[in-house]
Amino acid sequence: YVDEIKDLIEDTEEPVKRKTAWLIVKEKYNLSGSYESFKLFTRKYKINQKTPSSTVRIETNPGEEIQIDYGKVGTLFDPLTDRNRTVWCFAGKLSHSRHIYPEFVFSQDQESFVSSHVKMFTFFGGVSQYLTIDNLKSGVIKPDFYDPQINRAYQQMAEYYDTFINTCLPACPKQKGKIERSMPVVRELFRRLKSINPTFTLSQLNKEALRWSLE
Repeated sequence: YVDEIKDLIEDTEEPVKRKTAWLIVKEKYNLSGSYESFKLFTRKYKINQKTPSSTVRIETNPGEEIQIDYGKVGTLFDPLTDRNRTVWCFAGKLSHSRHIYPEFVFSQDQESFVSSHVKMFTFFGGVSQYLTIDNLKSGVIKPDFYDPQINRAYQQMAEYYDTFINTCLPACPKQKGKIERSMPVVRELFRRLKSINPTFTLSQLNKEALRWSLE
């Protein structure tokens, strides 16, 4: 399966990491063997992979913070529009436990953004003291260090759930490094699930993503 493995890892549009490629071929073809052996195999055939970057670990108390982000994960056929569409992942991460809520979506608009928050709170069974987000348009209309202008629907949601919206400084992703670190993970998850289940809809992929998070 060397050609298939090479295509998975070196794909120009939706590449996967070496470990994800191993999980894909292992499940598709019911293969045995360890991941260490698989790594030796990919080195032998000079199958490339980028070196991951690192970030600083900052601790918070339980229930104190959820870090939130969107990340582009790939494309998927949408039967409602009868075409392939870009898929994003809304992801929220409890900063203390590192437990994550992933949801694949076609849209990053205000309605989708607020809806994903409500589903996330239900999944976690509660709301943190504050939500840390960057200055994406769905949440922040005008960034400002002291008084950012929050999108009205998002502000109303925060007031209803009695939580605080903590906006990061513009172009400063390290202020929410925990969720930033998880975006490559959910991207790999989407591409693995899509490769194993090429006929799955967005809803079916989301069910698998939540099962992955719980397990």
